[in-house]
Amino acid sequence: MEINEMNQHKHGGNLKKLQRELDLKEIELTDFSANINPLGLPELFKQLIIEHLDEVERYPDYTYADLKQSLSSFYRLDDDTIVLGNGAEEIIRILMQILPEDIVIIEPTFSEYRTAALSQDKNIISYVLDEVEEFILNEHSFYDYISSHFDMKQNKVQDDYQGAVFLCNPNNPTGQLISQPKIESIASYLKERRILLILDESFIEFIENSNSVTMVGNDKYSNLIIIRSLTKFYAMPGLRLGYGQICDRNLRDRFMKLQGVWNVNNYAMLCGEAISHLDNYREETLKYYQKNKNIMLDALKQYENFKIYASYANFIFIKCSCLNLYEALLAKGIIIRPCSNFIGLGPTYYRIAVRTTQENQKLLASLEEVMMNYEE
Repeated sequence: MEINEMNQHKHGGNLKKLQRELDLKEIELTDFSANINPLGLPELFKQLIIEHLDEVERYPDYTYADLKQSLSSFYRLDDDTIVLGNGAEEIIRILMQILPEDIVIIEPTFSEYRTAALSQDKNIISYVLDEVEEFILNEHSFYDYISSHFDMKQNKVQDDYQGAVFLCNPNNPTGQLISQPKIESIASYLKERRILLILDESFIEFIENSNSVTMVGNDKYSNLIIIRSLTKFYAMPGLRLGYGQICDRNLRDRFMKLQGVWNVNNYAMLCGEAISHLDNYREETLKYYQKNKNIMLDALKQYENFKIYASYANFIFIKCSCLNLYEALLAKGIIIRPCSNFIGLGPTYYRIAVRTTQENQKLLASLEEVMMNYEE
């Protein structure tokens, strides 16, 4: 089975599209390409949806005042700085309409930054992380790169920015995490040059003690914009809810003018309003990942042909140059995410989500068969 991975896999998680295009309708597929919490939608969210089915007949409160209040209280934000989106992707696309012309993307990373920038005819400046350095950002090399593209002139207009930098933390697909002090250093360096830092923290809640890493609630840097997704951690991709923190009032006002009136549906709104009542769910999720991710890592480490990178998100990032791992596992009904369409990566890189215990066992058993056949 041969496929064009670049075209087939812009994103993970589209089983129906894959089944149609590869004629796999009769095969039961297990999806490790999408990074959604395997514990599923919280029971509280399910109850809220069922109890409020009649809400489908009503428009949402377009001010989203209660939702903003809940998010600001739980994440310790000034609710005046919050913007809401139909997932993080909508926030990215609206932001791109108000950002400066020059967009720096630290890659490999989430493809929607580039897609959104191209849709607005932005000048994309690609800063590609080095495989030799395990795709870890060296801030000093990055500063040299920035200084070669932007000068130190202080613009006369305070809200006139020279450019914007997109940084995903932890990064998708490599899973690399940048410490809070380093992020603050980067934000400060860019602020001096009137450059915005758009920090995507969509996976950060999968990290234990994420409060020690996140920049959410930090309004010290007026050039900082933070994007968060509730879709992945709370397993609600069909509902979709994201939020952002924009400290620059002028940028926030411009963002709000471009946003649709009812962009968040009633059920996503209800779930978001109940975010503070899920302490047990969050604790259970983190315990699950700590245990099951380690089990998967230990199993993967036995294969000498695999290079496993330190991932701090809810997925594992590997390099396998001995065979086409995607096609080999697909033949057994297992879908992983080939990373050949990420800038700076190639056909030997893969991203594997951590799923339910039963699904993880199926993956590892299939992988053992694949590797055994390869060695023979």
